[in-house]
Amino acid sequence: MHYCVLSAFLILHLVTVALSLSTCSTLDMDQFMRKRIEAIRGQILSKLKLTSPPEDYPEPEEVPPEVISIYNSTRDLLQEKASRRAAACERERSDEEYYAKEVYKIDMPPFFPSENAIPPTFYRPYFRIVRFDVSAMEKNASNLVKAEFRVFRLQNPKARVPEQRIELYQILKSKDLTSPTQRYIDSKVVKTRAEGEWLSFDVTDAVHEWLHHKDRNLGFKISLHCPCCTFVPSNNYIIPNKSEELEARFAGIDGTSTYTSGDQKTIKSTRKKNSGKTPHLLLMLLPSYRLESQQTNRRKKRALDAAYCFVLSLYNTINPEASASPCCVSQDLEPLTILYYIGKTPKIEQLSNMIVKSCKCS
Repeated sequence: MHYCVLSAFLILHLVTVALSLSTCSTLDMDQFMRKRIEAIRGQILSKLKLTSPPEDYPEPEEVPPEVISIYNSTRDLLQEKASRRAAACERERSDEEYYAKEVYKIDMPPFFPSENAIPPTFYRPYFRIVRFDVSAMEKNASNLVKAEFRVFRLQNPKARVPEQRIELYQILKSKDLTSPTQRYIDSKVVKTRAEGEWLSFDVTDAVHEWLHHKDRNLGFKISLHCPCCTFVPSNNYIIPNKSEELEARFAGIDGTSTYTSGDQKTIKSTRKKNSGKTPHLLLMLLPSYRLESQQTNRRKKRALDAAYCFVLSLYNTINPEASASPCCVSQDLEPLTILYYIGKTPKIEQLSNMIVKSCKCS
């Protein structure tokens, strides 16, 4: 009996000594989660340049469709960018990277005056012209951070070629016959017969120019790389002296009859399916300062990185031979799109580096 009691005291003593020598403190998960939530709340307010959350107002029974459309377009664009992030790293200026961006959507005016309209006589088989009215954003021209042109490529089972290389140009105002009439922006190889998809182009420079010089807004041109010959993307081969028409079809630009059968039921079904896929611009602008410069800088320095990863106990369990005081930081981050209300006014903004995809410790 005495031997058992002595053994128990010895074990307790050894455990006490072991705990005193340990460099790892017990993790209070509840406290950790509370601090985590506070950090994220503070980070969101800091990015929105707010000192406190907006006042409570009754939530609207239904969010307007145009607001949902902007939110969905922004979210889809971020998902597309995330899938391409591994191929190209992009860094914006510090203020532009840190603070939330207000997102605005500008739809292309109807290409056809009505659903049953016949394609206009100026239709060209080698290119399409797309125009936007950005005059409402001119007062915020200096706040523009980024502009994306998005157009939905439709499936065209009638296409004579399976894929084409299309190019996007900014149409220029020509002063004389020797001046260039267009400026190259980007190109993509598309599969004409495949399921439809959204195509995105960075048009920041062009839109920035339009906002500062209204007379230069002549729109964009979608065309083949060279309509005077035929390009084979699979092997980069060019067949000279063989004109190639633009087989890719775009929602809101091409008439339904150009890529479907003449059956009225099919045409009506296709129109309904493609509604809401109008070509549009997504403009991301820095919001007007809601705090004075000193307050903004102070809050920015004090703000915690919402993407911070630090669970020391778990780290030491998985890596017992690693450093006792590791530096654990986020490795892969993604933006977060939020929809909130100030009073009865809906606001859609993009917060950078708010979603942690992976962490690393050293």
